[in-house]
Amino acid sequence: MRAADRFQSLDAVRGVCALMVVGFHLNAGGHLQRLFANGYVGVDFFFVLSGFIIASAYGRKVSTLRAVAAACVKRFGRLYPLHAGALGAWLVFEIVATVVGAPGGGFHDKFSLESLGENILLVQGFTTQQESWNYTAWSISLELWLNVAYFLLVMAVGRFAAAMECLIAAALTAVGVWGAATLADSDPGPEPTVLISVAHYALGFFAGTLLFRAHGALQGRGWRPPVWLTFAVLGVGLAPFLLGDRIPDLGMIPIFSAVVLVFAFDVGPVARVLAGRGWQWIGTVSYSIYLIHPFFTIMTAQAIEGLGRALGQPAVRHEETGDLFILGGPWAMDLALLACLAMVVGAASLTFRLIEDPARRFFNGLARRI
Repeated sequence: MRAADRFQSLDAVRGVCALMVVGFHLNAGGHLQRLFANGYVGVDFFFVLSGFIIASAYGRKVSTLRAVAAACVKRFGRLYPLHAGALGAWLVFEIVATVVGAPGGGFHDKFSLESLGENILLVQGFTTQQESWNYTAWSISLELWLNVAYFLLVMAVGRFAAAMECLIAAALTAVGVWGAATLADSDPGPEPTVLISVAHYALGFFAGTLLFRAHGALQGRGWRPPVWLTFAVLGVGLAPFLLGDRIPDLGMIPIFSAVVLVFAFDVGPVARVLAGRGWQWIGTVSYSIYLIHPFFTIMTAQAIEGLGRALGQPAVRHEETGDLFILGGPWAMDLALLACLAMVVGAASLTFRLIEDPARRFFNGLARRI
């Protein structure tokens, strides 16, 4: 059984997906890299899960403007404080790099002042500066404003919310199909590419809100997924991580929708494993893992490159696999990857306790006074 208002299996899977994104961004050339080579697809899972969780937590509550305001305050308190902390840390690094004249300093490229403004407003996910500054925050900007749009939608249409969600999902699917055809034929340019990206992840979010309705209907009829189905869905859910871009972008959404729907019931041996304290803690700090890990992947990369220069050996094999670290051989790179993951989880545990959880409690308190 899960704790009240918690989907334990989904929490744990979210944590695993966050770690997969970390391994993907480090791109260490060891044996373990095969597990993380397509870790970027974890972001698709995040958006489907976000829609499901937001509908679960707020779908029946945001019926008035006051309730919408309270929900927005809660979501701001959940997402923005850690983003502000990470962005502030990057700003300090850039100032120091500029003052000492380090390579890459000077507030240009991905660290421009223009993109800094977009990051402060948390709107960079909707612009061509998506991956500026703390580059993982682009998805957080999409999530925050999708949450706000969902709250306003539910308040505005009331009992017709399900129908509107279906219409929105259909329209976004059409954009996705158009986008897939456009990207296959040519490079449409940065602005259309951003539009296609936003539509794709918005589709994942609204798929999640509809999944929550489906989950409630099935649960109301007393249905529970049989054990064989949980294992089957687990296998299906691993496919994107194994196959990556061999699965069309639109194909990710139904795959992860199946995972979210079945695992939301928290039944079977897989659920019992995921309910373990370790898995649950990874899920608890998954937001911190996702948002702060660029510091550690970049530091690890710089350490490997620096060691390579000191030893007079190449640390990166650009010509074969891009930014793939190979210094010391695959076993050494496996250790580097595990060390990086351990540092990220340790740091995420601190930021959760020092920033995430206190901020969440503070803003929840503000929301209760609205």
